[in-house]
Amino acid sequence: MKNLLSLLFIGFAIAFSNSFVGQDITAQSGDFETGSTWISGSAPNLVSGYKLTTDVTIASGHEVTLSGPLTVNSGTVLTVEGDLTVSGLVDFQNGCTVLVTATGTLTMENGENSNNSTDVTIEGSLVCAGDFDAGNGSDITGTGTVEIYGDASGNGSVFGNDVDCSACSFTSAGEETIPTYQLGGSDTYVGLGCPVEPYYGYTYSQSIYTAAELSAAGLTAGSKIVSLVYEYSGTDLSNTNDWDVYIGHTAKESLTSGDWEDVNTLRLFATNLSPTVNTSASPTQVTVLNNQGTFEWDGSSNILIAVDENSSGYDSSTDDFYCHSTSGNMSMRKVSDYTNYDPNNMSGGTAYAYRPNLELLVTNIGCNASIPFSQDFDGGLLWEASGPSASSTWFVNSSTTSSGTGPASASVFSNSSTQFAYCETSSQSNGIYTLTSSCFDLSSVPNPIIKFEYHAYGATIGTLNLEYSLNGNTWAPLWSVTGQQHSSGTEAATAIEIEAPQIANYEGAYLRFHYTAGSSFSGDIAVDNFVLDQSNSWLGNSPDWFDAANWSTGAVPTGSTDAFISADATATNVPTIDGSNGNVRNIEIESGGRMEIAGSTLNVYGSWTNNGTLAMSNSLGKIDFQGSSANTLNGGVQNIQNLTVSNSAGIVLESGTYNVYGALDPDGGSIVTNDNLVIASNSAATGRILKGTPGGYVLTLL
Repeated sequence: MKNLLSLLFIGFAIAFSNSFVGQDITAQSGDFETGSTWISGSAPNLVSGYKLTTDVTIASGHEVTLSGPLTVNSGTVLTVEGDLTVSGLVDFQNGCTVLVTATGTLTMENGENSNNSTDVTIEGSLVCAGDFDAGNGSDITGTGTVEIYGDASGNGSVFGNDVDCSACSFTSAGEETIPTYQLGGSDTYVGLGCPVEPYYGYTYSQSIYTAAELSAAGLTAGSKIVSLVYEYSGTDLSNTNDWDVYIGHTAKESLTSGDWEDVNTLRLFATNLSPTVNTSASPTQVTVLNNQGTFEWDGSSNILIAVDENSSGYDSSTDDFYCHSTSGNMSMRKVSDYTNYDPNNMSGGTAYAYRPNLELLVTNIGCNASIPFSQDFDGGLLWEASGPSASSTWFVNSSTTSSGTGPASASVFSNSSTQFAYCETSSQSNGIYTLTSSCFDLSSVPNPIIKFEYHAYGATIGTLNLEYSLNGNTWAPLWSVTGQQHSSGTEAATAIEIEAPQIANYEGAYLRFHYTAGSSFSGDIAVDNFVLDQSNSWLGNSPDWFDAANWSTGAVPTGSTDAFISADATATNVPTIDGSNGNVRNIEIESGGRMEIAGSTLNVYGSWTNNGTLAMSNSLGKIDFQGSSANTLNGGVQNIQNLTVSNSAGIVLESGTYNVYGALDPDGGSIVTNDNLVIASNSAATGRILKGTPGGYVLTLL
């Protein structure tokens, strides 16, 4: 499977290099029809405004755009080594030659029409945002990628594959389906009149989608929205077929009745459009493909989508668009049988706490560089989901629909969760379900950690894997669980935290949940509260624990953040706590790593793992275990000067040997030693056990 993110377009432009007489060459990035873009000082002649009759090469590193159609005439050679974006229809004429090199990208924002015997070689990337027609004998060859977002048809072939598909991708290794990304929930509320109300003559609506939702879906600054896909309960929109659609950035966080966003702050995305209705999808899909150019997201703002439906006719009363509920008023609309609303002169209107279910087709998706990254599914699925059928796949809800399996409510998860993602197995014996993330840029993350919660209740729970990929295509395991793990739908979910060195320092990593269902419907497994973060790693620019420049996150550890001391922490600049008390949640000292505690205290609020060396050079040095849940200690042989347990939940010495040479003080909680504790002595001190504070705290020796 190839992640959609690799399909999503990079910003495009044309550049040409000099090869032979009669060839135009770009001098810089820019507009195709501007003379200064070209070495010759004049743009290539486009006969009748759109036919290219001069051989052209787009040089590597140049970006050129053409705001109109392009026909590559018979006998003409178009070579793309850089980036070329054409906003109108592209026509490859019989007898022309098109070469996109390994460094090149040719993007056709409104589709392609190919005549017979076209010679097209794609070593880089060809992206078709509209429909694609492969005429008889027009075979595309090469080792690159062809991505088609509309319908592909014709008797030609792409990399040896027949062309007859909708929203598909081809590589030299074969055909792959392009995934889609949903914004918001997956509820099926109807009768809400948004984006349009088919049973009325006219509708005007506005809906807000937040920057957080766009980022969680994988969009980045510069991503271009090509089309909108709505979910529809009907099968026909023949009388609701004149849409003007606007998209823009907005400072609004929600909508107030009567307070419309000024349409002049938005850009026209499509006009006089009759949307495409795909009844073969479940539910029916209504696609709005831009005919006025793509919309580029700035990476930080909320977006607002306005739909003005201008057809006086109306369809059935049972024809409705599916919507989902929202925590605030995220949509507003007006409907009428008599008034065709003017978006420039709007008044009135009622705001509602719902929004249309929406999928975005987007180009130029980069890797999500925001770490920490979190996904709690309260805003919808957002990741790419697949399953055996439209009714048996990953869904987002506040409870599962089947009895005897899955969480009874979102309360089994932490962080006041209101929704979670789950597999609706629906008797799909041994069905495969995947939930795939966007692309992550971890190039500056040396120690990634992954956290999530899962719930596995049901007699036929199968196997859930967490997997990673470095290319979006080949997957390897990180973690796995098989079979029922929870005894009821109300039992608390299990929290997982794993280190992921396999994706450390890598740009372009993907993660996915891969579930193989059991033999019946009682195999609904659920996940929630996914976090991709990094351990705060010691850099060692100096020995000072309290210098933020010594930590990979640029922040000194606190009682709510972790620390990782690698084997690179040599004797020269090992982390040293001296003069002030330090704090940390979970700490790990890797084999070969080293840290020092002088005359101060390190307060540990979580787990302690030491497979390296701990040096306590002063008799006053101390480790104090605090927090509200029992601290767990693991590692090898460890020499500790003073150890205090202030945590009323106590500590558990799970593995290792703990030689205490000073005071062992069960001040607030018990110590479960598992026979791993030694009260030691040396020439400087003799270990001793202090009496705990009143309250009967017990030192437990097992």
